[in-house]
Amino acid sequence: MSHSNEPSNQSGINSNENDGNGDENVAQNEKITIDQSLLIDFEHLSIDFMIGQGAQSSVYKGSITTNLLYLLNKSEDLSAIDSLKKLHCIRYKTMDVAVKVIQPEEVSSVSPERKVNFVREVMMISRVKHDNLVEFIGASTEPPFIVTELMKGGSLKDYLHKMRPSCPDLERSISFALDISQGMEFLHANGIIHRDLKPANLLLTEDHMKLKLADFGLAREGEEMMTAEAGTYKWMAPELYNTVEPLKRGEKTHYDHKVDIYSFAIVLWELLTNCTPFKGMSCMQTIYAVATKNARPSVDKLPKDLVPLIESCWAVDPALRPEFTEITTTLLDFLRTTLHLAPTEQPQQEEDAKTEQQQQSHGQEADSAGTRQLNMKESGEVVDVRKSPSRRRSSTPNYYSCFGRCFLG
Repeated sequence: MSHSNEPSNQSGINSNENDGNGDENVAQNEKITIDQSLLIDFEHLSIDFMIGQGAQSSVYKGSITTNLLYLLNKSEDLSAIDSLKKLHCIRYKTMDVAVKVIQPEEVSSVSPERKVNFVREVMMISRVKHDNLVEFIGASTEPPFIVTELMKGGSLKDYLHKMRPSCPDLERSISFALDISQGMEFLHANGIIHRDLKPANLLLTEDHMKLKLADFGLAREGEEMMTAEAGTYKWMAPELYNTVEPLKRGEKTHYDHKVDIYSFAIVLWELLTNCTPFKGMSCMQTIYAVATKNARPSVDKLPKDLVPLIESCWAVDPALRPEFTEITTTLLDFLRTTLHLAPTEQPQQEEDAKTEQQQQSHGQEADSAGTRQLNMKESGEVVDVRKSPSRRRSSTPNYYSCFGRCFLG
């Protein structure tokens, strides 16, 4: 979900993106059903204006006005609920929210695939809670929409664009990279692959001090290897491409969570350079260059201590890419040793939660082959990553006006 000051093509799928609908077969009469506890009461919701638009969804700025008892019930704070009931009082709270609406102009003809993707997105975002993930508030099935916290700082894409030709200072860039890495580390520990990590899906707090991951429309969970081509081409790992060389009938390429590591490398390169990756190249030119020529953005102007990390993250062989746990450690070490900064310590409670999630990880190794590649260094306008020293492989009608009349008053 992408937020900006004016409508843009940052939400959903556009001509540069692939929706990954080849992951499963869907029944034509599939109905949208969601746990009642996740549903939003229309009486509490109002819509203001559009803040983002894509081919499959639109995002609106809205607000929820509800009583404190309702909010406490959602949080399951039993002691607070009992105290409030004893006081026999009702307090009201209004908060700004983001409302992502699925196919707003053709709600009656939402495809079966999008219905399944919608339910999947709701279930995933409702069960994961982390400081670097956009907070889920609720959802609706008729019409289908998702309500989350409103990130008033906009997207990282807009933030960087407004700053050009300048770059964020190095400390800020690494801080943002840590936000991304820690959020992704949590997702992977819960068996979730994002598959569309890019600046448009990374949202900022109003003070521009923190990043949160958003838009789980293409995310998938589970241990099985995936086959559908999904994502936004300039951030997609080479193993995701099915269009470079014709596949035999019934044949599919396979990939796993390491596709997110590649996407992270491109985003980190953008944070450090504030340049567009593969600038001037069309989507098909980018696909060809990445998948057949092993082209990567130039690392010539990057801090030398970060080059090994980036090159390991966008390695051709997914097995050589590090895990996000290793990326987080490397970035923290960079803050301490190079920038001489002590990162803010996480509360012990959050650390304990992270440890528990990692123990429930879906078979990921604590240490990957990517750590062995962190000493590699390359330079040049076009980097052929296969020329790097070899390493041992690891095993690893206006719909919304009707909506307003019918439900919002």
